[in-house]
Amino acid sequence: MPKRPKTKIISLVCSLFFSIFSFQKTFAQIETINSGSYIIDMGSQAPTISNSVKPFGLVYDLLKNYYVPVKRIIN
Repeated sequence: MPKRPKTKIISLVCSLFFSIFSFQKTFAQIETINSGSYIIDMGSQAPTISNSVKPFGLVYDLLKNYYVPVKRIIN
């Protein structure tokens, strides 16, 4: 018996497995930020000392010395 039917069955099982697990949806979470909170821009396309290094130093100082909770958002 040729190996072709086994190969077809294996590929069918693999494609079925991946199709089941690839349709998981990710939902955004909504969170209310307290009044008086600050937004710190962490940089731009062309990083310089004033728009990259200083904001990271500020966040580091807030976390390390003042124990301020920090939230981060990507995109």
